[in-house]
Amino acid sequence: MLGARDVPATRAAIDAYLEAMRPQLQASDRTRQVLNVLKHTPTPHVVTKPTSRMLFSADVDLLPDWAQHMLGLNTFLPARRVIANPGVRMIARIVRWSYTNTVSKRARRRVAMKAD
Repeated sequence: MLGARDVPATRAAIDAYLEAMRPQLQASDRTRQVLNVLKHTPTPHVVTKPTSRMLFSADVDLLPDWAQHMLGLNTFLPARRVIANPGVRMIARIVRWSYTNTVSKRARRRVAMKAD
């Protein structure tokens, strides 16, 4: 929808694409700056900080091992999969629910009920 062409549609195709691109990839200073911003993005409230860390860990877990190593992210505890992945699945349910029950959608339902 954004104009990308030949987008891989399977995990195997994504793995093959990344492996083909691997010689061209590098961890530059700019890459490290972006990574630092993502890792230390301020949260709206102190209680959301653990959730932010968990999401970052889950994001790192999506990278191939060689990319984690290239970026210096392979020092994360192996336990991150045990904690981050189930935690993200739980949060995803809440986020999906919140998008289907936004304030504006609930207001439109109330207005529609009053019109009847």
